Amino acid sequence: MDSEWLKNLAGATGSGKTLAASDPAAVEKLAAARVAGAIHDLYAEAQECCEVFNEHARGKRSVNLLRLPEGPARKDGGEGFMLLMGRVQLLLERKGPLLEATIVHVDGYIRQQKALHKFAPHVDPFGSLAWAMDNALLMSNELIIKRLFEDLARAALS
Repeated sequence: MDSEWLKNLAGATGSGKTLAASDPAAVEKLAAARVAGAIHDLYAEAQECCEVFNEHARGKRSVNLLRLPEGPARKDGGEGFMLLMGRVQLLLERKGPLLEATIVHVDGYIRQQKALHKFAPHVDPFGSLAWAMDNALLMSNELIIKRLFEDLARAALS
């Protein structure tokens, strides 16, 4: 349950079709915090998914999860994590407000990298966060992780 969203809706002003949060600055602050914490939330979701996937894969093809270093260790100051399956690596990074997914396939000494998706934050007037994938579909954190797992599995099996 998103209690902050409900709180903002409960305090909304306006009438009919036009509702607005009574404290737009608080909604902006909430939205910024949610975007900033997105990688942490997605990492937690990915951990749960790895556990379930690996339990059911029974050693055939497990998925490993690695958190990327943050802060001074990275030149771009971004944050992210990597999903690994066999010779395939799927990287999800936050770069500013955007999330970028990249897939890397390693074959021998040849490394092929391909940009997969860009997720842009979309915040409604009361602070709920969804992600626009490739400027089209709005997705929740759970749907993002599902999409990434599907992309990883597809690449690892090809």
